[in-house]
Amino acid sequence: MNRTNLAFVMLLAGVIPNTSARADDAIFEQAHSLATKTFKDPMSAEFRNELAYKAEKKDGTVDFVVCGEVNAKNSYGGYVGFTPYYVNGSDVSIRSDENKDFFDIGYSFFCETLPKSRPVTRPSNSGSTH
Repeated sequence: MNRTNLAFVMLLAGVIPNTSARADDAIFEQAHSLATKTFKDPMSAEFRNELAYKAEKKDGTVDFVVCGEVNAKNSYGGYVGFTPYYVNGSDVSIRSDENKDFFDIGYSFFCETLPKSRPVTRPSNSGSTH
């Protein structure tokens, strides 16, 4: 992603780097709840490769961003496979065929670029299930 695109995504997100971030397991539980809200079987959800950090917005409010992968059962009872997701405050994005291009831009920014500039927290039970 070039600097112009990164600046544009940052402007859209309204995110200002904050290095005093510390998240605990409650943040991950909240993100899991939001991410699985529309799932057929939310209790089957499994999460892995997660991280969280604090993001201060231009208006001074603070949200946590949680990134990772989620797997859950579909209508047929089979697991669909681990899929990247991120939660930014109360906004949830889960990668799908329909949104992959837009999702990949957001995921790159929120889950790869920004975490490099701030402390991140991982869940105490990495590879957790819901």
